[in-house]
Amino acid sequence: MNNGLFRNSYFLNSFLEFKGKVNLSLVNETKLDDEFFIKRIDKLKFDFKSDSQDLKLRIFINEELKEDGYKIYIKKENVELSSSNVRGFNFAINYLNQFCQKTPGGYKLPIVFIEDEPSFKYRGIIEGYYGTPWTFEERKDMIKFMVKNRLNSYIYAPKTDEYHRAKWCDLYPKDFFNDLKNLYLEAKENFIDFYYTLSPGYIKEGDYAFDYTDEKDFERLYRKIDQFIEIGVNNFGLLLDDIDYKISEDQQVSFPRPGLAHAHICNALNKYLASKLEDFKMVMCPTEYHHIGESQYRTDLKENLDENIFVFFTGDNVCAEAITESDMKLTKEAYKKDLFIWDNFPVSDFTYGVREFIAPLTNRYTKMSDYAPGFFINPSIHYHISKIGMQTMAEYAWNSEGYNEGMAFERALKANGEEFFSVCQKFVEFNYPSVLNYGLLHEYNYAVDVKDYDLLREVYKGAVKSAKELLKLDLEIIEELKPWLLRLIKQAEVFIKIIEGNYIKEDILKFLEDKHFLGMEIIDRLIKQSDILSLEEYEELITNRRGRPWYRVFEEKRWKK
Repeated sequence: MNNGLFRNSYFLNSFLEFKGKVNLSLVNETKLDDEFFIKRIDKLKFDFKSDSQDLKLRIFINEELKEDGYKIYIKKENVELSSSNVRGFNFAINYLNQFCQKTPGGYKLPIVFIEDEPSFKYRGIIEGYYGTPWTFEERKDMIKFMVKNRLNSYIYAPKTDEYHRAKWCDLYPKDFFNDLKNLYLEAKENFIDFYYTLSPGYIKEGDYAFDYTDEKDFERLYRKIDQFIEIGVNNFGLLLDDIDYKISEDQQVSFPRPGLAHAHICNALNKYLASKLEDFKMVMCPTEYHHIGESQYRTDLKENLDENIFVFFTGDNVCAEAITESDMKLTKEAYKKDLFIWDNFPVSDFTYGVREFIAPLTNRYTKMSDYAPGFFINPSIHYHISKIGMQTMAEYAWNSEGYNEGMAFERALKANGEEFFSVCQKFVEFNYPSVLNYGLLHEYNYAVDVKDYDLLREVYKGAVKSAKELLKLDLEIIEELKPWLLRLIKQAEVFIKIIEGNYIKEDILKFLEDKHFLGMEIIDRLIKQSDILSLEEYEELITNRRGRPWYRVFEEKRWKK
């Protein structure tokens, strides 16, 4: 069954049935004990003291598998799990739990053989968006989400954490730091690598400005890093994205170009980490984190940045419509460093609260891991909405060659429950257009242009019914979606008033006070077509709020070359 979820899987539509007593056998030295498995298997009923032959669970080390890879072999007489490392066993156990079904006489497992390995060595989430950060409760839930979806790395980098960016050198207050420490420990318990990052180049003047020629500023940097080394963190990053990277005149004597200064600060921290830690990873985000190919800045990093430092790349723009093999090849050649992909989806901070994207990842080169060992997802401020897009991206990160966006999207929607899935379809379709894919946007825009209002009535009828059914559900994602669900219902009413000529301008202006826009532009186009607003009003209330599609570099420029 090749649905993109597993690299190789064979389900035989037969079952192994058992009562719940399990005999555990650690066949090879796994460096794990019974407690590891007892804590992680939550459906099977274990009794390790008995000599039960009801179900034999055999555990093997398989060093031929890639890191995090695993095999699950459920046979008529026993279950065998093998992996090359602890994290792989964790993933295998998670699927064993999912496969297990309760029966009147006990339990059953499908007869199945799964042989699975990841495409990307490093797969994770970078909390690198602008706006209100996730809560620590959401972050702890995120750790469970990551294990379930075979991710292995979390990078802490919310732009509005002032101690990450604006006050980069100030130590965290006790309570805040304890929360970060507990998050790190939660990640460690679940074999998720935790990265702490700083953005010291953001402030240009005053006490928080970084002077690349002043050793005191480097000491401030090391002191901040020490706060995390002391609790066990061994993965770090310097994020130099979205900053003015012009070097002040007095520093240009030592660093005539920003790439030289950025290589210097990264190498200095890399050297410091090497002096303090036996094993660590470091990543940097360059100021020129997008665009394709060479530049003087990238050449300076290529020639001066330490070889072991990973470099972030987002594609041909901040939000890339597509990332091709050519993009990867040219960028790899430009840096001559190992790349981490920072995929800016489903992040929506650039819409300033106007949009949220509910769609699958698409238009990514299937063998991107040939050029980049890491793939990282940048979510939005709405954690539960983000999980839909993130789940599809996690599937891509695990098995990019076999990734099936349609099946991945269906699984991600169903993760919110069958009831959610059964009623969400029309609303999701209405909100589908995003940076990556326009969905039915052009089809519905054309319907407005030719005044096919019968078609559009049916579109709204289905979408509104979906929205109203969703509002009945008691789910955390519904609380986050509520403004857009209510906006859709109101929008349908305005649509009817306009096409029937029963509107007054004040009603339209009142409606447009709500800044929550959906993916389809039917109402925008209809308002423009009907000359309800002046050009200035339309520009202010609709065009500027929705935002111009500045990100359509691939469509507007590259395909036209």
